[in-house]
Amino acid sequence: MFKYEEYVINIVGIKCKPFQSVDEINSLLSNIEKISTSRNVTVQLLDAHYVAGRKHALFSVLFALDTLRHGRKHTEKLGMEILVYASIQKQISTAIRTVGVKVGISEIIAILIGKDEESVNTVLSQTMMMLSGVQDDSVLEVSESKVMELISIYNVSLKEYEIVKSISRDPEDALVKILINRMALLPYT
Repeated sequence: MFKYEEYVINIVGIKCKPFQSVDEINSLLSNIEKISTSRNVTVQLLDAHYVAGRKHALFSVLFALDTLRHGRKHTEKLGMEILVYASIQKQISTAIRTVGVKVGISEIIAILIGKDEESVNTVLSQTMMMLSGVQDDSVLEVSESKVMELISIYNVSLKEYEIVKSISRDPEDALVKILINRMALLPYT
């Protein structure tokens, strides 16, 4: 769990049964929104295959909160703003296609943001029950092969990656630094 100003942020990996249809996903998201709204908690689910670990998810939240606070928002809701930053795409439909939950996925990252730990934990428990899922933070891990997939997905040049990697020495850290830099520039592109 992270504290940022008045917010409590929790980022967890979840393994669940694969989503069978868009209707199932829409129903799930609607139900999660009902319970999270009642507790004043924002919940955003991301496809774990498109996220370079916990740091990528956390910086998506931090940039989204900052953007909403300073009136540079792309969307009206914090959850959607997180999607925009996580995907590094201003176009909401592209952001959803990139990092949003999809039919067939069973590894997701749940991001919860609220004002107190109790509400965040309660909504997390209810969300996991709705997903019939179990917390498994291994979905947040980033292998070297996943780094290479994400380099392609986020159109990172190998030259840029190799330069940053030569400084940081860690493949995941190098990629995350590049993605954070792109998130920082998103409002200005």
